[in-house]
Amino acid sequence: MKKLITNYQLPITASKGLTLIELMIYAAVLGIITIPLTTFFVKSLKSVYDSQRKTESQEAVRVVLIEIEKDLAEANQIIASSSTAIDFICDYTKHPNYNFYGDTDADGIVNIQDPDDDNDASLIQPATSLWKIGYDLDDDDDDNDNKIDVKIRFYWNSSAKKVYKDAAYNGEAWGNHIEELAVNITSFTLTYLGAKRNDLGRYVDTNNDGIISASEIDSVLPPTGHGNNNGRLDTDAEMKYIVSIGVYLEMDKNSDGITDYKIDTEIMPPLLSLKKGTTPH
Repeated sequence: MKKLITNYQLPITASKGLTLIELMIYAAVLGIITIPLTTFFVKSLKSVYDSQRKTESQEAVRVVLIEIEKDLAEANQIIASSSTAIDFICDYTKHPNYNFYGDTDADGIVNIQDPDDDNDASLIQPATSLWKIGYDLDDDDDDNDNKIDVKIRFYWNSSAKKVYKDAAYNGEAWGNHIEELAVNITSFTLTYLGAKRNDLGRYVDTNNDGIISASEIDSVLPPTGHGNNNGRLDTDAEMKYIVSIGVYLEMDKNSDGITDYKIDTEIMPPLLSLKKGTTPH
């Protein structure tokens, strides 16, 4: 009989390990896979970042435009204009102390529904004082303190690349109510246009293109026009021609020299053509 063999163990073989050639092959394969994956992730992240930056730029520029549109819609007289700034007068309703549902003149009509809040439309005043009497549209002094109630200014600081809003209430100086509306604004341009259908504008369309430009308003001298031909709109007579304001903005949010968002629009303040344009005090 054969003897049964017990406790038999398989021979143990030593692990061979990886050779240098195999390591090089693995590294090469890993590099081939990793490079395109890394490139893909980098491009994906850049795309997400670019999209987010452009969206944020669009929102920031639109906030500026909405603020300008909101106030210019109430403008009834432009008192200073340039390619980077505009000053204008608004009705007393834009004053922070205006009481919409009060009754300033105690005539039984709340202010917001009253065409003459201070009941002075029937007063007789010399020409130099007409700005502070009359119905609300013509009356720039509804609180009767002999000062213009509301002036608003929008302007661009090109070196700081910022757009600001300022306001002056009751004859105070500029600078007491400055608001920073946006940063990284690389371009801010205002243009001023008249209208040929307007009684003033019909006579100053020198090139007959149907557009009354700022240069035409300025260059056409009396008696045909009211310009002074000095290269800018800087008199009350010239600014009475303005019926619309073009607004152009560009933002470069990350300052890389590439515009992230821009907008070009035109605003037509409805009250400009209605106000008689009495000379401010």
